[in-house]
Parts: sequence; C-alpha cells; structure tokens
Amino acid sequence: LLADTKRGVEDECARLIEQAGPPVPDPGARGARTVATGARTVARRLLALADGLIVRVLVGDLSGAEARELLESELAPHLTVPR
Repeated sequence: LLADTKRGVEDECARLIEQAGPPVPDPGARGARTVATGARTVARRLLALADGLIVRVLVGDLSGAEARELLESELAPHLTVPR
C-alpha cells in the first residue's frame, strides 16, 4: 500500500511538472530518454528533498520558514512558484 501511494505521489508530481512548463531534460539520460524521464527525475529529487526537510523540521534542525525557503530555492529553476 505504501509503495503504491509513493508511486502515485511521484506520478502526480511528474505530471504537474510536465504540465507547468516546457519539457524538463534529464541530466543523466541521453537521446529520446532525456525529455521523457526528466520530469520524473525532478519529481523524485523534489520529493526526496521534501521528505528530508520534513524530518529536519520535526526534529527541530530547521524552522518551517527555513524549510520552505530551501524547497522554493530548489523549485525555482524548474517551476514558477508563487510567493
């Protein structure tokens, strides 16, 4: 169940990234795979970052505002984020 939920969140995140703008290249892929896997790679990276930031906020290493600022700075090159 957890694996299915994780995959669903990843799929939705990748879909939103694709929908938000031009194709996102995958820096690790070559040829046709470059654009096809770019949004999924960005989605996985952003979800991992968000998970890590959540843990750091919960244990008190970061404030919510600091975590948000870090996440927005990571999102900025990929999406237009309202402030």
